[in-house]
Amino acid sequence: MVVMNELAVIPTVGIVVVSNGQILLVAKKNHPQGYYQLPGGQIEPGESHVQAACRELLETTGLKATSKDMTKIPHVWHATIEKTYGTKVFALNCFVCRHYVGTAIETKDAIPKWFTPAALENVQLVPNTLEAIRASRML
Repeated sequence: MVVMNELAVIPTVGIVVVSNGQILLVAKKNHPQGYYQLPGGQIEPGESHVQAACRELLETTGLKATSKDMTKIPHVWHATIEKTYGTKVFALNCFVCRHYVGTAIETKDAIPKWFTPAALENVQLVPNTLEAIRASRML
C-alpha cells in the first residue's frame, strides 16, 4: 500500500472485457447509486496485478481467463472516494480481456451487463471507467 496525500492508496484492478464490439460492465450490489464499473476489485496481499485481474473477473462475472488472456493497459488511474467509513484513494490498474471461457452471470457481488460503446454516454459510471475503456482503444 502506498501513501498519497496522507491517505493510504488501495491497489485495485479493472478488466475491460470485450466481445463482439461490446464491453462488459457490472453494477456492484454494494454500490449505493447502482453505477456501472469495470469488473474488478482490490488486489489481495501477495497477489500480482494479473492474478488479481483473473480472480476478480471470475468472482464478479463468472468468466474465466488466464494471465495470457490479459493485456495490461500502461496507465494507473487514481480516485479519491468518500465512503461511509472515511475517505479512500484507489489506484486502478486495468487490463483488456478479449478471450475468456464461460458466460457472464450475476454473482453474489455484481450484476453484469454488455454495452455498445455508443450506449456508454447514457450510463452512470464510477470514476475512471470511461478513461480506462478509452485507453483500451474501444472508444
